[in-house]
Amino acid sequence: MLSTYVATTAKSLSTVLTIAAGTFFVNVVVHNEYIVFWMFCLFELCVGLYFPLIGQLKGQFIENDCRSGVYAMLRIPLNIFVVVTLALTREGKFQITPTVKYFGVWC
Repeated sequence: MLSTYVATTAKSLSTVLTIAAGTFFVNVVVHNEYIVFWMFCLFELCVGLYFPLIGQLKGQFIENDCRSGVYAMLRIPLNIFVVVTLALTREGKFQITPTVKYFGVWC
C-alpha cells in the first residue's frame, strides 16, 4: 500500500516537473505576450504543487527521529552557495570586502 502511495506521489511530481519544463520550452518557441503570461501562471501553479509533493516524499523516506538533522545537513550547501554568491556580487566599484577575505574567495 505504501509503495503504491509513493509511486503515485512520485508520478505526480514527475508530471508537475514535466509541465514546468514545458512552460519554459513554450516561452522560447512562442513569442506571444499573452501565451507567455499564461505559461508563467502555469509555471507558478507547478511551483505551488511541487512543495507539497516533495514534502510528502521526504516525509515517507526520512524517519521522524532524524528528519531535522537530515534537513539541516541538506541546507549547508545552499547556505554556502548563498554566502559566496552574495560575497561576489558587484555593486558599483568592486572592492575586496572582509567577507570575501574571510571565505578566501579571490577574483
